[in-house]
Amino acid sequence: MKWTVLSVAAATFFFILLGWPVVAAEEGEDFHFDLINGVYNNPNPDIAPVRRGLVTIQLRSPSNEVELMSHQLNLQPLDGGVHRAFLTLEVAGEGQLEADLIISGVSTDLEDDVQLPHQTLFLEGQIRLQRVDKGYEVTVVELPAEIKLKIRSRLATSLVETCKRFSMLIPLGFGCSELERSLAEAAVPLPEEGENFLLSDDLLTAQDRQQLEAYLAR
Repeated sequence: MKWTVLSVAAATFFFILLGWPVVAAEEGEDFHFDLINGVYNNPNPDIAPVRRGLVTIQLRSPSNEVELMSHQLNLQPLDGGVHRAFLTLEVAGEGQLEADLIISGVSTDLEDDVQLPHQTLFLEGQIRLQRVDKGYEVTVVELPAEIKLKIRSRLATSLVETCKRFSMLIPLGFGCSELERSLAEAAVPLPEEGENFLLSDDLLTAQDRQQLEAYLAR
């Protein structure tokens, strides 16, 4: 799959409780690409399903707006052209949330508004970075499988109530109240090893490009 910086930003920025540890960047160089900050629309982002016993919930967001308020990227050169990357993101947003609730093969559809409360996300990984035509190619060497974002929606309460009604008829293998905690977050998959995206020149100022070139020339 070919990833652009916009698709990575949208995939990273939409949906649920951050569960990733904060790792302090002790050395390296900090980058702030101010042109990347802004509002992103990402209809139907890829959101991992929630599974508990006989219950599966697939979340969708047909419309949303997510603001990347600020960010910082710290890069540390490693061996073999690899760089350790520490990314900090400050985000907030809102949109529509739909859910397919499947219990023992029976499906129920629900929808509601959703909020992505103001939150700071931290991500650590390893990448390759090289200058290419019209920008910089970023290739994933190592990233966590997913990132989790906090969300707020009345949909969680509706899903729990539906689950409790089914639990009176079918042993589900878990307590329905667990769903409400699970639906306080959404897990968004991240690019896998070997996948790449373009940090294009039109998202970088002349100063940004000069800093990147000086860093790569070390």
